[in-house]
Amino acid sequence: MNNNNYETMFIFKPTLNEDEIKNLLETVHESITKNGGEVADSQNFGRRKLAYGIKKNKEGAYYLVNFKGQPQSISRLEKVIKVREGLQTERINIADIDDKEIGGYRYGGGFE
Repeated sequence: MNNNNYETMFIFKPTLNEDEIKNLLETVHESITKNGGEVADSQNFGRRKLAYGIKKNKEGAYYLVNFKGQPQSISRLEKVIKVREGLQTERINIADIDDKEIGGYRYGGGFE
């Protein structure tokens, strides 16, 4: 069965330090690989002001994770993500763009 390419944008609470964010990302990476997926890369987009408040926060730490995985593993990953403290929001999408640089950031995850 073929794996699909996915990208997930995470926005972490601004109160988390880098070690706490790193631990949360490691949990996400472990969940992906445990369910037969493969992490292509993770990118730190830094702390940014939000367009609108999320859970009373006006900024967040943005991270993009590109990975390959089975469609049925996405619901398992979402369950792991939902119970984690420190995460404001996330969005999992099928990655259907080629490697591009937009606004100084590389998108597309470098899939083969």
